[in-house]
Amino acid sequence: MNSVLVTGGGGFLGSTLVRQLINIGCQVKVVGRNRYVKLESMGVTCLVGDIGDKTFIEQAMRGVDTVFHVAAKAGIWGSKSEYTRTNLEGTINVIK
Repeated sequence: MNSVLVTGGGGFLGSTLVRQLINIGCQVKVVGRNRYVKLESMGVTCLVGDIGDKTFIEQAMRGVDTVFHVAAKAGIWGSKSEYTRTNLEGTINVIK
């Protein structure tokens, strides 16, 4: 496991995982809704995009050995379609 992609890498769980991966010498890319300057300062590549976008996630996964999928639309605010796009369609895209 040398090159790793973490979806949701800027969140609580994701950023903790990213730090642990860096500590064991992995090259890490994260996919998220934003850039994460703190992670970038540790050498992480931040890719801003939507995991519900199949083309985006396919491109993000190129060249990685392992994917940790921890992205999710959480909370109670937002439309059903927002939750479906990220939590269902996004997960399907990552698996494919």
